Amino acid sequence: MNEWVETYRGMVEPEDCDFNHHMNVKSYYALFYNAAGYLMSLAGVYHGHVLEQGVAIATVSNLIRYYDEAKHGDRFVIKGAILTLGRTSIRYGLKMILARTEKTCATAEFSDVLFNATTRKSTPWTPAMRTSVDPFLVQLNDDDRVLFPAP
Repeated sequence: MNEWVETYRGMVEPEDCDFNHHMNVKSYYALFYNAAGYLMSLAGVYHGHVLEQGVAIATVSNLIRYYDEAKHGDRFVIKGAILTLGRTSIRYGLKMILARTEKTCATAEFSDVLFNATTRKSTPWTPAMRTSVDPFLVQLNDDDRVLFPAP
């Protein structure tokens, strides 16, 4: 079974926080977005990679869930994995884990679709792309199924 991979490591800075010194929504999203780009790049299907092949990727949904507060000064790591790979779609998840608790404080889930850059119609993943993504496709354990329920 494939493992979740580290896609980002950081610390909550003052500019990431609201007036209560907790990380704000804008910062969560920005960090998850950067981690998602890193995961997709590792998997060989980052936007820039696929454009060279005449196709593009569009995010069609994203969802952030909060479980605990990240506070100014907290260190964290984000781990990511591909959850499902459909005919023309991909669903991937990210979990932010606080160093002080070693628990997931937030998750992000993205669903993207692959489409022909000229016709703007969805298009299937190529065999080469599927081979590239496969090492990052995980089977969810019971804990992760709670964090990332099936759509």
